[in-house]
Amino acid sequence: MIFTTLASLFVLLNSTLPSVPVTEHDTSVSALPAVAVVAEQRTSYNGNLKEDIHAYFEDIPIMSRVAFCESSFRHFDEDGKVLRGIVDRDDIGVMQINERYHGESAKNLGYDLHSFEDNLEFARLLYSQSGLKPWNASAKCWSQES
Repeated sequence: MIFTTLASLFVLLNSTLPSVPVTEHDTSVSALPAVAVVAEQRTSYNGNLKEDIHAYFEDIPIMSRVAFCESSFRHFDEDGKVLRGIVDRDDIGVMQINERYHGESAKNLGYDLHSFEDNLEFARLLYSQSGLKPWNASAKCWSQES
């Protein structure tokens, strides 16, 4: 069952995230580095979004800076709705992940970008695949020294 799930996940990753460097027949756990990174980072959250983000990205602190620059550590707006981008309304949540570019891949991998936890986890996956490129628009903010 686990092998079948991993093999299915491999096929999904290979078809939706072409930058994953694996071969068509490689279904080992090592063929899924991004997924393994995300799974290892699952944690409990204490409700203080800033602290939760810092704890979640303790191993890659630049991502905490990205969260601050993108959303001021907010996942919801004043009306309790999931935060949307000001410049691009397709940017969503604390990490401002663009649904137009990443929504289908996120959904296919079982992520709900409207969920705080999934927004963070998919951001980690994006970072593992593309580095900071998905957040280049806010680079002027997060690339500065603290």
